[in-house]
Amino acid sequence: MPRPRYETGEKTARERLDEAFWACLAEKPFDKITVADVTKRASVNRNTFYYHYEDMNDLARKVAQETALEPDMVTHVLAHMFQGGGSEVLEHIPEADRRAECIYLLAGKNSNEELRQMLRDALIDVWSRAFDVDFAALDLEGQLAIEFVLGGIMALIAYRADSGIDFSLRDLYDYGLNRDAMHFLRHVPPVYEKLAATIDVRA
Repeated sequence: MPRPRYETGEKTARERLDEAFWACLAEKPFDKITVADVTKRASVNRNTFYYHYEDMNDLARKVAQETALEPDMVTHVLAHMFQGGGSEVLEHIPEADRRAECIYLLAGKNSNEELRQMLRDALIDVWSRAFDVDFAALDLEGQLAIEFVLGGIMALIAYRADSGIDFSLRDLYDYGLNRDAMHFLRHVPPVYEKLAATIDVRA
């Protein structure tokens, strides 16, 4: 299939498809979103969709992966948390507010278990690459700590999306919940050791 054409300065077909996906997910359940819904909103044809994605699950999986932070940014943010830094670190995250809104959609009322699992997998993948560690190979203590932190993050995301209560990442910082989460990462030696090598971490 030939590569879709686009004019310089315009959004690519894939960018329009991604934006259409988020707009559709904000309006109705993921299970009800069709390829036709996305292509119509993106003003592209079905051939263009299938050039970029195998199906709706493939699109969802890829946008979930792209929404997660890059590994070096994950390390930077967590190091800042370990130091007890404030929410100013969020200003260094590219498109932090947009990323947060997308994550809320992936775990919110229009999501499903499969979509939430895609988000969870994307977060685990980027953390694994950030710290060069296979979380599945951790001992029980480390696995429980990771599950506690990740589960808490996912629960807060879902709660925010489902309850309609509006709070931001900055609010979580202001309440000190980031420090509580970081405490549990001390039970994951590969993560703690890498951060300790980056900054002067004191137990």
